Amino acid sequence: MKHIVRFWRVRSLRHPSAIVAGFTILLLASASSLQCTAERSGLSTKWVGTWSTAPQLVEPGNNPPAPGLSNNTLRQVVRVSIGGKSVRLRLTNEFSTTPVTFHAVHIALSKGGSAIDSSTDRLLSFDGETETTVAPGAAITSDPIPFRLQPRADIAITIHYGDSPADITGHPGSRTTSYLLSGNEASRTVFSGAITTDHWYNINAIDVLAPSSAACVAILGNSITDGRGSTTNKQDRWTDVFSESLLKDSSTQHVGVLNLGIGGNCVLSGGLGPTGASRFDRDIRGQHTVRWAVVFEGVNDIGKVKSVHAASLTATNLIAAYQMMIAKAHAKNIRIYGITILPFNGHSYFNQYSELCRSLVNAWIRTKGNFDGCIDFDRVMRNPLDTTRLVSTYQNDGLHPDAASYKKMGESIDRSMFAGSDSVFHQHGGLESNWSEAERAQIDSLMSSIYRSRAPGAAIGVIKDGKVVFSKGYGIADLDSGAPVRPSTNFNICSMTKQFTAYGVLQLAKEGRLSLDDKLDRFFPKLAPGVAKRVSVRQLLTHSSGIVDHYAHVDRSRHREFWDRDVLAAISAIDTGYFSPGSQYRYSNTAYCLLSLIIEQLSGDTYPAYLGKRVFAPLNMVRSGVIQPEFRIADRALGYESEKDTFTIADAKQSLFFSTMGDGGMYTSINDYLKWITAIQQSQVLDPGLVGAAQSPQFPIDTVRNIWYGFGWFVAGHGDSRLVYHTGSNGGFRTIVLTKPSAKYAVIIFSNRTGVDLEDLVRVINRICGIDDAAFVKLESLIS
Repeated sequence: MKHIVRFWRVRSLRHPSAIVAGFTILLLASASSLQCTAERSGLSTKWVGTWSTAPQLVEPGNNPPAPGLSNNTLRQVVRVSIGGKSVRLRLTNEFSTTPVTFHAVHIALSKGGSAIDSSTDRLLSFDGETETTVAPGAAITSDPIPFRLQPRADIAITIHYGDSPADITGHPGSRTTSYLLSGNEASRTVFSGAITTDHWYNINAIDVLAPSSAACVAILGNSITDGRGSTTNKQDRWTDVFSESLLKDSSTQHVGVLNLGIGGNCVLSGGLGPTGASRFDRDIRGQHTVRWAVVFEGVNDIGKVKSVHAASLTATNLIAAYQMMIAKAHAKNIRIYGITILPFNGHSYFNQYSELCRSLVNAWIRTKGNFDGCIDFDRVMRNPLDTTRLVSTYQNDGLHPDAASYKKMGESIDRSMFAGSDSVFHQHGGLESNWSEAERAQIDSLMSSIYRSRAPGAAIGVIKDGKVVFSKGYGIADLDSGAPVRPSTNFNICSMTKQFTAYGVLQLAKEGRLSLDDKLDRFFPKLAPGVAKRVSVRQLLTHSSGIVDHYAHVDRSRHREFWDRDVLAAISAIDTGYFSPGSQYRYSNTAYCLLSLIIEQLSGDTYPAYLGKRVFAPLNMVRSGVIQPEFRIADRALGYESEKDTFTIADAKQSLFFSTMGDGGMYTSINDYLKWITAIQQSQVLDPGLVGAAQSPQFPIDTVRNIWYGFGWFVAGHGDSRLVYHTGSNGGFRTIVLTKPSAKYAVIIFSNRTGVDLEDLVRVINRICGIDDAAFVKLESLIS
């Protein structure tokens, strides 16, 4: 009598990524008399997975060859991991849209090729029937049978099909040959003359009845786990090598290994087969007696990355998917390990952004407290001379290792990670306590991937909750001397100087030496009256003066650098501006050169001396200073223009306007600048009223996007979402600071090379640090 497994289909599932795990009915057979006898005699046993493969909708190009499966016989060979004395087999029709009928299903020990040991041949039954029909979207498990199975034995599964769907459920990446004969040949010992194909169809898993100490490890992966690059029929995937390694150790000899790799699979979206995130329940939690899960997947997602923004987003989403898997594993008392993503320079996936994404993901995987452990295949397999590539003797196509490398990978795994009992897994109270360490690791990996050790580089500082959590330098400060960038290296911070100029003006205003509404004729009586009598100090501070740019009114044939007084002289005779003062916004370096001259006039000090006395000394910014004639800057970086991998000095000798002070003449280090930001956030030393005014919206730039200029700062958003930031660019230097006052958060980057979008880079760091920067608007069109 035919046994029929029925399944009510909710919808058609033709696409390879269709998810049906939530609807699949697994009909589990009752325990065998062998198990009952063992239990009655006091011998504790349980079902443990010894082999499995991840099913998917088979692509047309991988369908069975002629004459096809319907009414014909297919023999498929698999290699198990651990042994036992009783087995059961699971078959699946999960991705097909019509039923599949199995007239007969046999298992036997393989003797190699299509041959079997006929003395071990067993006919399986399903709820007592030897013929069964499995509905679309369903799976079925055979009744257990006594079967003496040795560890790492090859089993032949022979199926005589009835009707078979046109859209077939299977696993294309078998790396093992299957044999197809016309008609009913299920009892034949050797399939002479068979049509061969290197794919599996409908077979899903084998369980063995094993001692209570046994368990298995289920491995979620893509083609590298599936074994692309391994040798067909040699069973030399890294998971095979790993299984053999476990069997050699008495503490792990009862651990089964289940390979759930799918070639071309993605964690998040696209790719072949159901996504890694969607199949985690089916392929990991749905196996029998899984004690450990291993996740080695993400490279196919990372290979799609083509920009800094995509790198950040993909890394963030991959990490979120891993965290979901971790939570699900822990809920079932499963320890879960992550494997670092291998390098892939030499493959079409590789570019600077995908490498950045890989670095971010690997840093998170390696960070203690995220996964329960890390298997670092990246460090095992990368080329020490170029860590973006596989070591040259172990590569196939730049992405997939070969058989020799799979051996190295499998043997490198610490077996002690898979020893131990079924003791209850004590879940952590959350990952928050380790998050600072994770942040630091990811930021370090990010910066290292962008700023190489032998090229001009950058320094970075990060503040969270009012405390400095990260400060480090990358690359070279001066290519001639080879001096490295350190947090103590001094950079020209370009337009970020304006916040110091503005603070100095506000100090003078508080002391009553000027009013922000004073007109410029008070300070510059020789300035053309159309400007002098109409433009105020406030309008200079907020870039709303309309005053003309000095760049367009100077003699560029001169060889002497321009200073602030040269700027004043260049515009003194110009009686009109770009617009009526106070009516519009237009970023103006000229305005801040005039502000530095006002500071000098009212204080009686030079601009550098004024900042030294009123800002640098009180904050102990002992290495900071402002460029001036004969000024020597200790431990300074030189600025470089980059063109691909070529760097040309673009420092003071290259720019007539490099020496103007109030708009961009300040040099400081990350270490010193962090003191400035910390003082602002903690309302220490600096006047909080002046800081508050400077970082408040003063003049609108874009009311639709809620962007304003304060005094020396851009302001975006409002309330707790408010961001205060500024950028700078000059002579090969690029700088940026972004702060979120409500979180007492700041990220600062000083770079001595062009070619890196610091605003995009800061967005990535914000995501790493968990900072909502929705209000952040790039300033390219608003600042020079």
